[in-house]
Amino acid sequence: MRLAKGQIDPPQTFDPGEAHLTIPNRLTFKRKPDAGADLGVFQGTWENTRAGASLTKMILIPTDGTHVNVRATYRGIANDVVSTAQWDDAAKQLKGTAVLAPGRPGNFRTGDLGVAELDSSYQIQNLTNTAQTLVVTNNQGFPRIFGGAGVTHETDTFSKTSS
Repeated sequence: MRLAKGQIDPPQTFDPGEAHLTIPNRLTFKRKPDAGADLGVFQGTWENTRAGASLTKMILIPTDGTHVNVRATYRGIANDVVSTAQWDDAAKQLKGTAVLAPGRPGNFRTGDLGVAELDSSYQIQNLTNTAQTLVVTNNQGFPRIFGGAGVTHETDTFSKTSS
């Protein structure tokens, strides 16, 4: 308002030459290094195409350039399991681990052997580089040292059911 009423002088135009500054002919910007992959192709709800698989459904939501939140449904586990997968650029896949059922230590004085933790380690790949099909390798089970059934290895194809 003071400028419009003539109460103050108008600002001077900035001249880079007077400040001994040069303007480059071309500006180049460096992009912050990231995963090198578009994790957006993983986003959505994915269903296992094989009946009877241990890992039946996943909801994937990228959180940044290298991490994806995973909400998974496992056969025989009452609640969905939440975990975070991290992009492995060398392997070109997401990798994560989820605790399906917590363990508890035993008490050898009472003969209680405890309960081993049931976990899942998984790798998620988008081999076709499309947002329609994923290949998921799921390794889950009790460690044999605790008398569990060992580890099951399943590699299945998942199809996208929604974004």
